[in-house]
This record gives sequence, structure tokens and C-alpha cells, in this order.
Amino acid sequence: MPIMDGLQTLEALKARNITVPIIMLTADIQEWLKARCLELGATMFLNKPIKQAKLQEALQQILPTPQPTEIPCT
Repeated sequence: MPIMDGLQTLEALKARNITVPIIMLTADIQEWLKARCLELGATMFLNKPIKQAKLQEALQQILPTPQPTEIPCT
């Protein structure tokens, strides 16, 4: 990322008390980085190269489940 890296972004969000679901996606496999990201509020931490099924599973866990919409019969 050109201005801030992912860790800096998490730190900035935490400093502003902003909580949103975040999936960290990185080629860095260091355990300290994963632990720090999760400590700062990341929802999940995935390593590259990412498999499509793993990403879909992560997205299903953090995205709200669509609720069926009732359509009135007229």
C-alpha cells in the first residue's frame, strides 16, 4: 500500500476506535505479525498465495447472512 502498510492501517483504526471486519492477506508468514494484527483487531489473517476456497470461507464468516425478503402478494 502506498501510504500505510496493513499494520499501520490497523493501528490507525484502533486509535480511532473504528471496528470493522478485516481480513489481512499477506505473503509474510511471521507469527509475531499475525499475532499483532489479531491483537489490533483484524478478524482473520490469511497467507498468500491464497486459495479461492479459503478466501470464500473467510468472507462467509465475516459477511452478514442475507435475510430472505418477503414480497407481498397482491
